[in-house]
Amino acid sequence: MKKKGGKKKSEAKNIISIILGSISILISWFLPYIIFITGTIGIILAYTEKGKSSKKLNVWGFVLNLIGLALGLFFLTLTLLFLVYLGNNPEILNSLNS
Repeated sequence: MKKKGGKKKSEAKNIISIILGSISILISWFLPYIIFITGTIGIILAYTEKGKSSKKLNVWGFVLNLIGLALGLFFLTLTLLFLVYLGNNPEILNSLNS
């Protein structure tokens, strides 16, 4: 026998997962290191609620968090490559200071 509030709790976790995925996507371009925290928590929430409530909400939460993680990884890699490029070409920084 299921508890009365069990479905609402599962839906709440899925909605939290969707919110975390949306936050991951929105802030991925300027805070890529935060994405790994929000994206991982969102994926864990979506995975633990798999099959317990609305499949549509669960898939949305999972996909949004995966996209957020991918974007965060992309922007973090891009930032690191840019910093390495600037480190190897200090004349670029010197020309900006002049």
